[in-house]
Amino acid sequence: MDEIMDLKRKQMLQRIINQHNLGALIFWRPDELVMILGYMPLWGLSFLIYTADDNPVLFVPELEPADILPPDIKIQTFPWGIMTSPNPCDDLYSQMKWLIQQKNLQDLPVSFIPSIGSSAPCRTAGEQPPLPLG
Repeated sequence: MDEIMDLKRKQMLQRIINQHNLGALIFWRPDELVMILGYMPLWGLSFLIYTADDNPVLFVPELEPADILPPDIKIQTFPWGIMTSPNPCDDLYSQMKWLIQQKNLQDLPVSFIPSIGSSAPCRTAGEQPPLPLG
């Protein structure tokens, strides 16, 4: 990715976080992940938590192929498609909540677009999986 565009993108995200006094921005729709990271998820359900400290973390299903993951970003996996977890969304939520607490951002709002709207689907589906209720 072009370094100038990458810098402009980071500055834009920092400006949004600062202007709205946010703890984090969460990106999960495939088109958002492509715009921010240049990464198109294979399975869907990948979540980028972008915080003001400029150390974003990308949460991906364990089955996401490593060769498509973006370089130079912290990757955290969660058990999606693995039968060892009764509710992978609970695991994902716990990991995301822990990250926000570790960065001491739990008292600040977190912003994301909950609706899939007219977003592009992930690589393996005709439609994007919906977020769980709540």
